[in-house]
Amino acid sequence: MASDDGLLVSLVVGIVVLVLMLILFELFRRLFPRIFKLRENLASYPDDIVTSSGKRIWYPPYPLSGYPLSWIKATWQVKEVEIAKHISVDAVVYLRYLKSQLLLYTVLTVLTFITLMPVYATGTNKNLEVSDPRYIQGVLVLSLSNVAPKDNRLWVTWIVEIFVMIIVYTFYYKDFQRYTFYAQKYLASRAPRAFAVIVYDIPERFRSSDAVFAIFDRIFPGEVASANFVQLAPKLLKKKMAYTAALTKKELAIWKTENSKTHEVPQIKPKAEGGGPCAGKLEPMNAIEYWHGKELELREEVRSDQERCESVAPTALKDVVSPRSEEVQEQNDLMIPTRVAIVLFKTMHTASQAAQTQIWYEPGEFIVKRAPEPAAINWPKLKVSRKLDLPVKMIVSFVIILICVFWGAISVAISALGNLSALSQVNGFSWLEPVLSWPNWLVGLIEGFLPPLLLMVLSKLAPVIFRVLLIQCRYPWLISVEIAVRNYYYFFLFLTSFVFILVSGSILSQLQTLIDNPTATLDILASSIPAQALFFMNLVLQSSFIGFPLLHSQLPRVFLRLLLWLFTWPKTERQLRKLDLGPGHFFLYFKFYALSMLTSLIAIVYSSITPLINLFAAVYFLIAYWVCKYAIAYTHHVPYRAGGLMYRGCFWGLMINLFFKQLCMIGLFSVFKAPAQAALEAIFLLSSIFLAILVHRRFSRLSSQGALMSVFDSYGATIGKEDEIAPRFLDAYTYPGLVPIKDPQNLSGVSDEQIAELGLERFMLPRATDVEDQHDAMAKAQ
Repeated sequence: MASDDGLLVSLVVGIVVLVLMLILFELFRRLFPRIFKLRENLASYPDDIVTSSGKRIWYPPYPLSGYPLSWIKATWQVKEVEIAKHISVDAVVYLRYLKSQLLLYTVLTVLTFITLMPVYATGTNKNLEVSDPRYIQGVLVLSLSNVAPKDNRLWVTWIVEIFVMIIVYTFYYKDFQRYTFYAQKYLASRAPRAFAVIVYDIPERFRSSDAVFAIFDRIFPGEVASANFVQLAPKLLKKKMAYTAALTKKELAIWKTENSKTHEVPQIKPKAEGGGPCAGKLEPMNAIEYWHGKELELREEVRSDQERCESVAPTALKDVVSPRSEEVQEQNDLMIPTRVAIVLFKTMHTASQAAQTQIWYEPGEFIVKRAPEPAAINWPKLKVSRKLDLPVKMIVSFVIILICVFWGAISVAISALGNLSALSQVNGFSWLEPVLSWPNWLVGLIEGFLPPLLLMVLSKLAPVIFRVLLIQCRYPWLISVEIAVRNYYYFFLFLTSFVFILVSGSILSQLQTLIDNPTATLDILASSIPAQALFFMNLVLQSSFIGFPLLHSQLPRVFLRLLLWLFTWPKTERQLRKLDLGPGHFFLYFKFYALSMLTSLIAIVYSSITPLINLFAAVYFLIAYWVCKYAIAYTHHVPYRAGGLMYRGCFWGLMINLFFKQLCMIGLFSVFKAPAQAALEAIFLLSSIFLAILVHRRFSRLSSQGALMSVFDSYGATIGKEDEIAPRFLDAYTYPGLVPIKDPQNLSGVSDEQIAELGLERFMLPRATDVEDQHDAMAKAQ
């Protein structure tokens, strides 16, 4: 049978690709150490690369040896408690989710293999005539497709469903309970966001730091450390970027000088002041001197603008709405007021209370929430109003729905490719009959291997499109963007990779029979719907043996790095570091959550229909766990943390999968003319709804807000100094454009001694001991 051959082809090709990716991994980790030792390199950088708590980036003390597959031992040695403590709660919650799914489907594999599989194997549909539309063979003999309508074996299916639901409920409940534990620890940990709340949609008359401070100080007397009405300075941020670009070009000129045979300083032909197409060029000059001058000039401009912005801050309504002084007008030319403020409290427990308190009497105004980590704030979106954001989100949602509908046609076409043999028997498609004469392995390749592969590859485009659309909306947290992309991406996969394939595949596989005998539709669907498990097993198999090994080999990342290398041709250490933190270094939780939720959907729906799929799901989560654990610990870095917030939506997605599974089983029992089993299956649907309500009431608030007693549990019997805000936290939420420029490090790739030998030390700024000495150091250099 072609579909069985397709499954075998997918397995063989998948194993070949797995071995090839492991070979590429061993090759690439030696050729591109900056990719495969990213976290180790970040840990060696000075204090400019730190976590939000001010700690250096952690790197596992378990290096890979020179032997193949040494990454397995190194990954095994990395403990989950180390990941939770040193990397992020997001990472450990995601890995525990993968491990839990692995254990769940391992248990279901054992259960269904010893119960359902022998029962299905004794079914009667395999003994029918080949011309009968209900006839099945191959692996489908071990599925519900081999059971006839009204067969007593359907009672065995329902009884096993009882044990399946008990096991699933236990795992889901324990998983969310464990997530709540980690979330509480995260919320009680000492970091700037534990002392801060963010206030949205502030009324116009209160849009000043003093006004916000006064309101919170009145509600929490003596507990407010600072209130910062957020103003953006995009022009200032562009100047800082121009400063960095000048510094980079100066270092590049130094590198070229050192690495040229004659040690000759490169020349540059700067454009005359005024620019424009008619502007001439000045005489060639020393490139190091030119870019050093630009560096000093921009540094001074940034410092001056920062002082001007901080000297005149809006303290009353008149300063925000109708400025009366030239100084305020100059400041407004640089700064754009938002509708948001960030308030820091002196203690963690007061910040927790404020985040859970209804501050304002008007709905939609003065909305107070826990502040994200400083690195997670999406600063440009803070200026977007709520009224403007609503129509934008509606338009974006409508466009995404249109994309899903359009992609449905692609899914149907892919499903048709997987049913060429069946379509060749339909009147009007007789030109496909030569397909039946092809070798079984070739038909299996076309019908079984290619359709899931095309579906998997084409679906990778969706999150890229969704991100471009969703960044237009007002998502003040970067994690909010990731969650929105994850939600829409999973909605897309749910429709295009499951529902459309299930429906179209069930119809196309028996299209001629449905046309000839419409009255037998229910009997035909009873065998064709379970038979679609072959397509989904191919999809899960390819995701396991092709998708994750591809991530492990870092082949896409290597390709992007080489592409960027050709365009930028980096030489200096600064350029290389920028390349290190370029595309591919960010671990895409949203993508892997959505893909794993799709696998869970397929597995849970077919867990009692085609028991073999439980084994495929267990293999998927096994490979996913090891590959993702290695990537998180060694090769990827996420600059902010969110306390495992991504898992909340994942859990509710799993619950939706469970509801859908039970609706499918009710429908399937009905199609099999087993009304008693269908009615009893409804009990499981009600019990799943009860589980969702129980988890929501018991853990939802605790996992999102934490508990005040968590502070006591974290720091001892009484709240002491650990509960008080550290002085360095007060500046954590400064707008990036207002952060003083740090002393430049020598990242030219040329040592200070070599620079001195070249006589270029006058172009290197002295290292100031603190921020206040920076201006004096720059003046001395000038």
